[in-house]
Amino acid sequence: MLQSKNLNNNTMINIALFGPPGSGKGTQSVHLLEAYHLSHISPGDIFREEVKKRSTLGVKIATYIDQGNLVPEELTINLIGKKMEQASKIRGLLLDGYPRSIIQAHALDEQLKQLGITLHTVFFLDVDHEEIRQRIAERKKKMYRADDQNEEVLLHRMDVYRETTLPVAQYYKEQKKLVKINGVGTIKEVTSRIDEVLSPFISTQSVEKS
Repeated sequence: MLQSKNLNNNTMINIALFGPPGSGKGTQSVHLLEAYHLSHISPGDIFREEVKKRSTLGVKIATYIDQGNLVPEELTINLIGKKMEQASKIRGLLLDGYPRSIIQAHALDEQLKQLGITLHTVFFLDVDHEEIRQRIAERKKKMYRADDQNEEVLLHRMDVYRETTLPVAQYYKEQKKLVKINGVGTIKEVTSRIDEVLSPFISTQSVEKS
């Protein structure tokens, strides 16, 4: 496994990570942030922060999340854009669960262009439906998340994912940026598969910048 101490401090890499609910995005994000010194951009975190504040915006966001729906495109794009503008000045980016639709993918292209940076790799954590159901059942036992509690809402979230988010994979496949990662296995096994993809890129970038 590639460790952060092997990276050149000047290395900048921008990554997007997405997959179905329960695919392990949060767990793998922790590794990517620590190992590659990235700034974390997560719609989920931003939304939960607003909900926690109980602001007018937070109440509105909670309504969508509780029903298993995506937060409206324009609102999501604007919130992510502001966060990216701040974070991109510091280090590379990890877009965790974004973009979640083709509309957001097009908006991200424009946002990156305006910031003068490139999205290098898009990781798609591939996990089958039955495995997802088992993982969320286990997650329910360990932590409380409102969007996990209602089976009908969970099924709706999966439908929204298949109809709205899954097409994003084809979008980035056409750009030759998509890397499908088998998301089934131990955490270390999945992490190793991601590192195997990034290791040659990091090595190349480090040589170019040395």
